[in-house]
Amino acid sequence: MSFSGNTRNYSQKTNIMAGSDTLEIFPFYLQNINIPGLSFSHPEIGGRTGTKIIMNADNVQFGDLSFSVLVDQDFLLYDELMSIANDQLNYISGQLSPKTFEFWISVTDGKGDDVIKWTFNNVKIESIGDLQYDYSSDETSFLMDVSMKFDTFTYRNLKKPGTIPTLKV
Repeated sequence: MSFSGNTRNYSQKTNIMAGSDTLEIFPFYLQNINIPGLSFSHPEIGGRTGTKIIMNADNVQFGDLSFSVLVDQDFLLYDELMSIANDQLNYISGQLSPKTFEFWISVTDGKGDDVIKWTFNNVKIESIGDLQYDYSSDETSFLMDVSMKFDTFTYRNLKKPGTIPTLKV
């Protein structure tokens, strides 16, 4: 999937695009992103000589997927993410019913060709940051921070075809 040019804000040019094929979230450009790493947990057991023996890893944990995005002038992205968050809330019972979705991030090179793409599965919104606006400032844009959790992900280096096996938490 290759995108040439910014589809939502013509003054913003970056090479990191995100979106979702399972929601109405249109492709949008990211200002910055934290691609999550992974951490293996190696249990330790005591040995006879008082030393600890480190066993093979018994689980893996992923970091959070977090990014900042410039909100479009019509606030469509903000509206979409807030709608997902509000759909989880039942104000009468006080219960939460998380809505999960698929989310992708694609990085392009200077020519606009895709280089690498991550696909995150069973994504849940963890937080949507505040939008701050100062009327006394010349700044007229809103930067929104978003953090998400996910169950599994795959990535594909499009310059070297092949996808790693799905990693599961």
